[in-house]
Formats: sequence, structure tokens, C-alpha cells
Amino acid sequence: MDTMAPRQTDSDRRAAELLAHTQHTCDPVLREAVGWLPEPLHAMIGYHFGWWDRDGRPGAFRAGKSLRAALTLCSAQACGANDATAALPGAAAVELIHNFTLIHDDIMDGDDTRRGRTALWRIWGATDARLAGDALHALAVRLLAGAPSPDPTAMVAELSDTVIELSRGQQHDCAFEHRTDVTVGEYLGMVAGKTGALLGSACAIGAMSAGADERTVAGFHAFGSDLGVAFQLVDDVLGIWGDPEVTGKPAGNDLARRKRSLPVIAAIEAGGPDAAELTRCYDSDEPLDSGKVARLTTMVENGGGRSAAVAQAEHYLAQAINAIPAEQVSDDLRALAHVATHRDLCLMTVVSPRRDVGHGSAHAKVILIGEHTVVHGSPAIALPIPALTVRARATRAPDSVAAQDSAAAPDFTAAQNFTATPDSPAAQDFTAVQGPTAPQNALTAENSAAVPNSAAAPLLPGGGAGVIRVGGPGFRPRTGPEFAVDAALRHWNVTDTPIAVHTESRIPVARGLGSSAASTAAAVRATAALLEQSLGDADLAAFVQVGEQHSHGRASGVDAAAAVSHGPIRFRAGVPTPIPITGSALLLVADTGVSAGTRRAVGIATARLTGQRGLEMLRAAEGLTEDAAAQLAQGDWPGVGRSLTRFHELLADLGVSSDVLDRAVGAALDAGALGAKLTGGGLGGCLLALADHPDAAARISERLYDSGVHQVWTLPIEGEPK
Repeated sequence: MDTMAPRQTDSDRRAAELLAHTQHTCDPVLREAVGWLPEPLHAMIGYHFGWWDRDGRPGAFRAGKSLRAALTLCSAQACGANDATAALPGAAAVELIHNFTLIHDDIMDGDDTRRGRTALWRIWGATDARLAGDALHALAVRLLAGAPSPDPTAMVAELSDTVIELSRGQQHDCAFEHRTDVTVGEYLGMVAGKTGALLGSACAIGAMSAGADERTVAGFHAFGSDLGVAFQLVDDVLGIWGDPEVTGKPAGNDLARRKRSLPVIAAIEAGGPDAAELTRCYDSDEPLDSGKVARLTTMVENGGGRSAAVAQAEHYLAQAINAIPAEQVSDDLRALAHVATHRDLCLMTVVSPRRDVGHGSAHAKVILIGEHTVVHGSPAIALPIPALTVRARATRAPDSVAAQDSAAAPDFTAAQNFTATPDSPAAQDFTAVQGPTAPQNALTAENSAAVPNSAAAPLLPGGGAGVIRVGGPGFRPRTGPEFAVDAALRHWNVTDTPIAVHTESRIPVARGLGSSAASTAAAVRATAALLEQSLGDADLAAFVQVGEQHSHGRASGVDAAAAVSHGPIRFRAGVPTPIPITGSALLLVADTGVSAGTRRAVGIATARLTGQRGLEMLRAAEGLTEDAAAQLAQGDWPGVGRSLTRFHELLADLGVSSDVLDRAVGAALDAGALGAKLTGGGLGGCLLALADHPDAAARISERLYDSGVHQVWTLPIEGEPK
């Protein structure tokens, strides 16, 4: 298990598709179950799941990964289930129990946040939060009792035994906080209960849903339990050496809290030169500043704590795979096992608690409707794609390096320069970093539906890697990102510090997906983190727009707003506003393989949007966009499709479509798409097609390939249920 920079594999991509499909299929079951709860429990649980804010307003908030539910569904299929539908109640029940434990854990640990938002108990109080968690437990039992499986009673018994084992593990974990002599063996036993039990139960319930015999069920339980232990040991490594941009927690967070995780226990137990000092630090009540945390990190590393944790994780992962017959270890189970134990390690860097490095990220976008006319004051609707990101790392550069002509470094927003070499991290298709929220009403790696004819396709390929140098005496910006970061530095009154910003991107350039805005946003965020400057979304969007104006000439600001948004937005005259979405649909994004010519297309469109004819086209564009916004809110997806198609016809009249785009749009419509259009600048790039069912999406995808497009990706748009 390489903890530094393993390549993302087909297994990683398959796991992302499985998790996305699980979320897509389990979410309606969870919502229906939670709908049984009375108020305020219903409101509280909906907030916890990220379905709405504390006031009940629907929004786009980060949800869990649904790993346990995915294991249930995949275990059922591995045991011969022809239709995973029978396992859905079990999968949802496992997710309910998982969230029951999270709510209680937050209270016991005093954690103020969960998934980037204020924890449930901090809003409604510990007593009501406990009751809400208990309600989830009851809902899980109710779901299993009514499951269409051979023996629902046995599944309820399995889940009940699991809750008892979870409680044992949690009690031991709390007790270990007050002991100084915890051994590695004791810790592993605690983890088997606290984390392994539920993953084991998830797999066992999946097998039971398929009617497997007792021996098979026991094997799948052992598989999940051992995988759960490996999963926790990976968390232990991340708790000390994880990148804050990935974990959402400060570097060395577990050490700062004096958490006795396995790396610490193993380092002390090994009795190396630093073991005594490490023990004294953990036994002391003296506050730990960043310097002391850095010292502890070094001691645990030198004491063999990290290598011991990784070795144990490898052992339990291998033990899990060997727990069931080879013919039942499906590719899907292997993919989930891999992502569970490598999920963030491929992004992990050993970071210093000192601010000599800053990290930032930003996501791609699609313009659903309104491109080009938005430049002239008409509205547009954009959706973020958090699955496709740029990651940036900012460091202080020596004066001699910063003084070099930054034009010698690749401009990471210029399509002609922004390339990835076969050995570059970007070419390895690294896993995306999510921002503080992963929008529900957005296109994400975690909620990408796996549908026929597109499941084998990876997420959009990497865009490349680059570097800029900004700040310092005599610096003058030349590229869009440099202008943006320079504007931020001047705003913070920090202009004498030379800074190097390195970026790695998964967003294809010149495809209308906002690669330049995302690259710039990531660079500004990384610089803000390095300099410990506060950075709100409005300021960030303003800085990004400075770069966009330089890169593209007349830029509307929609790309800048979408790059920093946390959900779907309506954008007009520089002002983004969130928009509601009801129901769900599938959006196909197809890459023609032809670079989009944004600056040229803007010039063509601008020339035609003049005079009386131009005014008529702008009024038509505004009407179509406002219609689409209303149709999204109402869940009128056929209406949305008609609006998209009519907008494509308008863009074609503007002269920004092309033969290849028109041919692909026609193919999608002939195959039954609700609507289709180009997206972004046009003259190439990508197009969108809307479908209402996975079978329709598969049919449309096949026809798009036949029309000559290079790649098609099918992603769901998830809104509030009708």
C-alpha cells in the first residue's frame, strides 16, 4: 500500500461509479423512511443528511459516500442476486445505522462540525440530537422488518447484534482515552467493534438478501469486518499525515487532540529513542502548539508508527479478500475494498503544520442554458461539477526564482500550453478534492450514475499541470491567473512576498467546462491559505473574474461565479443566485474532441447581437432561460429539454455552433433525448443531452458515439423529490 502517490486505477473509477449508483438508488428509500418521522425529528434528520439547511430550505450540501450501502448491494450481487432491488432496504438500513452512530459520536467527542457544516447537536442540543439518532436506529429496524428477503427476522437480528458490538467498541474507545497502557492488540479489538462491525454487517445483510446460506453469510461478514479495520487504520494515518484539503481537518489533528490512534500506540510500544518523550507529551496537559505537533509527528514517524499502521491495514485488507471464495470476490467488491483503504492516500502529502504551504481546489462547471447572451445582460443557469477539480499548492518562492520571467512557466489556463506529460500527476487521473460542500444538485463523482454504455468510461480526463510565480519586487502579471492572484495580494496588502503556485487539473481545457476559472480559483485559494488570509466566495469570484477578463476578453462572470458556487445558480448582470431543482434527470456530457474557440466565438456572437435582430435574440434567450429555471423548480424535465434544444437553435443562429456539434445534437434528439445543446463557448468543445431514464441515457450515449463524439459521460442531476 503506497501511501504517497499511487496512480488512480480503473478500480478507483469503478468504485466512484458504484458509490454514485448507490447514492442514486438508495436516496429515495432513505427519504421515504425519514419521511415517516414527526417534526422536528424529520427536519433534524434531513439537515443531517444534507437535504436542507437548518431552516428547512432545500440546498446543495455534502453527503456521505455510501460505502456501507454499496457493500450491501455488491455483496448481494456477488451472492447471486439477479436484482439488487431486494437488497435496497438492507443497504438503506445500514446507512441509517451509520448515521445514527455519527450523531452520537459527535456528541460524545464534542465535535462541532460534520461534513463541513455545524453538527446536529450544536443546533438542536445534545438531548434532541440523541433522540434523532435513536429514531434512525428505529427506522433501520423497520426497514429490515419489511424487506422482501428470504428471512427479514434474521437480518433484524444481525443488525441488532451489530449495534451491540458498535456500543462495545465505542465504550472501549472512550475508556482508552483515559489509559496510558493501551496495546496494539487492544486497539485492534476496539476497532473491530467500532468500525469493523458495521461493515461486516453491511456485507452479511447483502448476502442474506440474496438468500445465501449461513456459511456464505459468515464469510461475507468476515470480509466486511476485516475491511472495516483496514478502513479505520487508513483513517488513523490520515489523522496525522493527511492533507487538510482532503481531510477537512488541520494537519496533525489527531496528535493535537492527543488521540491514541494506532500509529501513536505502535510508536510507543516499539520503545524507540523518542518513545519516552512521546509518552510524556501524551500524559501531559500542556497545550500543544503547531511546533510541538510537528515534533510529535516526527517522533511517531521515526518510531515506526506510520509504517506499522500501513502494514496492519495491508494485512487486514488481504485477510478480507481471503475471507470469501475467489469466485465471489467480484470486481465491484475489490474496487470498493481498494477505495476504502486508498480513498485519500493517493492525495496524501506529509504537510507541515506551519504555513509554508497552502492548498486550494476548485471545480468545473457546465452552463445548462444562457451562454453568450449572458455577456449582454441576459440570465444563464450553471451547474458545478465538483468531481472535476483543479488542485493548487502555493509556497513561498526564493527571490531569485520569483524574479524569473513567469512566462517561461506554462500558463495553466492556456489551452495551447496547458498539457500533461505521461509522468505528470495530472496524467495519472488523480482523485478529485471536494470543497467544503459537495452539492446534491450537481454533477459529482460520488453521485455519478453508472448506466449502460457509459459505466466503462472514466470521468473526464486530466487537464494538465502548470506553475505560475507571483509577487515580490518588480513583479508584473502577464497571464490571467497571475492577474487574479496579484489582485488578491494587493487586496490583502501583501505584495513583497514571492509565491509559486503549482496546479494539477482533471478538467479538460478548451471544452467549455470552465477550466481557466477553476484553475484561477484554486490558485487564489491556495495563496490565501498560504498567507492565512480570509477569503469569502464573493471576493474569490471577483478575483477570478479579473483573471477571466484577461484570459478571455469580455467575460460575463458566470464562469467565475460557478467555479466558487456550491450548487446550481442563475447568473445575471454579475449576480449569482441559487436556484431550486425538483425531481431528477440524467445529463449526458459529450466531448466532440474539437477544441472550443471561446474568444473567437464571443467575437462572432457579439457581432450578431447588435441592432434590432440582436435585441430580439436577447429577449428570446432571456425567455428560454427563465422558462428553464421555472421548469427546473417544478420538476418539468421535458420542458427543460425543450428549452435546451430551442436555445441550441438560437446559438446556431448566432454562428457559434458547428457541423460536429449540430450532428451530435441531432443524434441525441433522434435517440430520444428530452433536449440537447452545445455548452460553453461553442465552435467545438462539449454538448449536453438530457434523459429521464438510464435506458434512455444508454441509447442516447450509443447514438452520440455513432455520430463521432470522442467520449460521453452520464451524470445525474438530483433535486428535491416531487
